[in-house]
Amino acid sequence: MGLRLVILCLLTVLLVPTGQATPVIGTPVTFDVISDPLGWSAVGGDAFSVTSVDSGDLLRGGYLQIQFDVGPQPNFPQNDQIQNFGSGYVGDYSGLDVSFDYLGFTSSFRELYFVSVVAGATSTWTHSILNTTTNWETLTVSFASPAGWSSDEHLGDQDFFMQARTNVALLGFYLQTPIGASDFVAFGIDNLEFNNYATQVPEPSTVILLVSVVLCLCVTFRVDRMVSGKIR
Repeated sequence: MGLRLVILCLLTVLLVPTGQATPVIGTPVTFDVISDPLGWSAVGGDAFSVTSVDSGDLLRGGYLQIQFDVGPQPNFPQNDQIQNFGSGYVGDYSGLDVSFDYLGFTSSFRELYFVSVVAGATSTWTHSILNTTTNWETLTVSFASPAGWSSDEHLGDQDFFMQARTNVALLGFYLQTPIGASDFVAFGIDNLEFNNYATQVPEPSTVILLVSVVLCLCVTFRVDRMVSGKIR
């Protein structure tokens, strides 16, 4: 029984998701290495810094922080785009949902967007992010249908969205500070995760680990039976 428990504990540790630079379906991207934003950067707007910081919460660990320096007096909203050019974000998003933990403001403008290249033509598609509090919330945006998505280049063209989502070149966020804000305003993103609800096909590494669990349990059960048989 003791050997079986040790094996189960080791496999449980192996199955715990870890931070990584590029997304894998079903595994959240975390930002636990401080000062490493994992390829996320500002395009050139008003953002003061884009980096990973320690949340001070042992359960959350680090997160991606986007900070604006509005100034000592309430000013006009500041805005910027942060995006990731990493190869793991390039490809076919058909049937995918993306979820993420988001720390924002109920009165500020923000959108998730992706840039697509189809037949040499570039288009940008945006989807509003609707959070309801100033605390961390887990939000989900779906690429499975054109619902909620819009593009200035292809306004109202739902058929083009279905094609555009298969040729994603980069993923990003539009962020804007709330009206009346002053000093430093920080947004947070964490646990960014893609899931394919159309097929629910597990990752090969997950399958291998699950098979290992079954095999190890079979071996330990057999050893227990042999040992108990000898004792009798």
